[in-house]
Amino acid sequence: FNVTSLDGRYTTPEIKNTGESSLKAELFIDYTDGTTDHIVTDANWQTNSSPTTGSNWWGGEDYDARKVVSHIDDADIDLSNWTKAVEMTPTSTVLGTKAAVGTLKARMYEPLRVVEEWKATKVTALANGDYLVDFGRNFAGTYSFTLSGENGQNIHLREAEKLSSDGTAYQDYYYSRNSVTYDSYTFAGTNSGETWGPQFMYHGFRYLQISGLKSAPSAMAFTAKRIRSNIGETGHFVFS
Repeated sequence: FNVTSLDGRYTTPEIKNTGESSLKAELFIDYTDGTTDHIVTDANWQTNSSPTTGSNWWGGEDYDARKVVSHIDDADIDLSNWTKAVEMTPTSTVLGTKAAVGTLKARMYEPLRVVEEWKATKVTALANGDYLVDFGRNFAGTYSFTLSGENGQNIHLREAEKLSSDGTAYQDYYYSRNSVTYDSYTFAGTNSGETWGPQFMYHGFRYLQISGLKSAPSAMAFTAKRIRSNIGETGHFVFS
């Protein structure tokens, strides 16, 4: 379906996730008695819907807190309603043609990690009822918030590196092209507030425009999380 930009100047398809989710993993367990165990993914595993309903580099990440599985980390969790996993054929579809997947190899470089965090500097109420969060500087990374909302209340969070003349997030050529990129969060209605931030992707941004909130949030409710390859520092230089 089509989505119109914030200022109405263009209409573009919202990019959605397609294809089946899959997981290939090995779990190594070291017990306190000195013994070890090795568990691999197979048809004996079970699956259940995740509160993360979508994550796409061009489209953003979506999370529905109502889908959180209670006590998921308990050893005696009830799995009677979960679905048995299905082993997938190791093929991939490229341009409509199925092809064999290459050999899975370990990462040859340091992973991306959060290396710095700071609070937002201010929140501004916009004329259209949205709120604009300013993190004070442009960075590559993600964010987290702690907010309250009613059960089923949904908010959209749009990232931008600069602002339009009316003070709204400028996304006309975000990621070097016209796009509609936003994260979405659906509240479960927890009285003590709910904390969330994208887990499977990151953005380049300074501003975060939020629609769907019913009252002004505090800047302290938002945390910036700068991300880079987690390589060690080996030197430095000074210039005039």
